[in-house]
Amino acid sequence: MAVIDIEGDAQRIWDTMQSGEVALIPLDVAYTVAAQTIEAIDRTYEAKGRSFSKPCGSLGNFTMMCEVLNVDNRAREIAEAVVVDYNLAMSVVGP
Repeated sequence: MAVIDIEGDAQRIWDTMQSGEVALIPLDVAYTVAAQTIEAIDRTYEAKGRSFSKPCGSLGNFTMMCEVLNVDNRAREIAEAVVVDYNLAMSVVGP
């Protein structure tokens, strides 16, 4: 049985992204591609053959959601209740 090194894996992912590279992270039924720099994000789109008109998912926080996404006050209030008031994780899809 393989030894699972969650902290080590997380550190390697962080170090990869901090160095401007792209991290490919396997999940149970899919994968995620993670990058932190414009250049790495550009390489991700190029590797996937994806147009910038078809955006990929992004990770962020409540503040980023408010600044980047075009969401109405009701949606913002719901997200704030879940994420800030109850300290839960939440996925948001928006323009």
